[in-house]
Amino acid sequence: MSKKKPFIINGRHVLAGFVVFFGIIIAVNIVFVSLANTSFPGESVKKPYEQGVRYNETIAARELAVKLGWNITWSLDKTNADVNAFVVKVVDADGPVDGLKIEIALMWAGYRDADILLALKPMENGVYRGQLDAKSVPPTVLRFTGLAVRATDGAKMTFAGKL
Repeated sequence: MSKKKPFIINGRHVLAGFVVFFGIIIAVNIVFVSLANTSFPGESVKKPYEQGVRYNETIAARELAVKLGWNITWSLDKTNADVNAFVVKVVDADGPVDGLKIEIALMWAGYRDADILLALKPMENGVYRGQLDAKSVPPTVLRFTGLAVRATDGAKMTFAGKL
């Protein structure tokens, strides 16, 4: 009977171990990077580059709104079990501001599919209202950005908040 040779680790075994180890690490990294890129693109708004380029317009609109004395308040009214109303009130030094076109982008953290753009309808006395289906409102913090534009001269005011 021949004596069995003991197993000895040589250079080929070490090289194979390194290749297998780092191959597994690289494969796992590729899987995680592809899953991360497909699940969340990293953009919280559409066309972020264009928004950044137009930031001077945003600053000018805010300065004009301060000069006009516009003050915007908002609330989410739960009128009944099926309907919520997003209510915005705009006033200036002279009183309520009517004749505005107001659009609100509503965003819920973690519920990207629920995000909507809501056009508010003018009521009276500077109040603007938009209806939301209460069943489609996720149970989390609501963040929003809005734009109010006066039809007569194009004066704009942006506003943002959370509820």
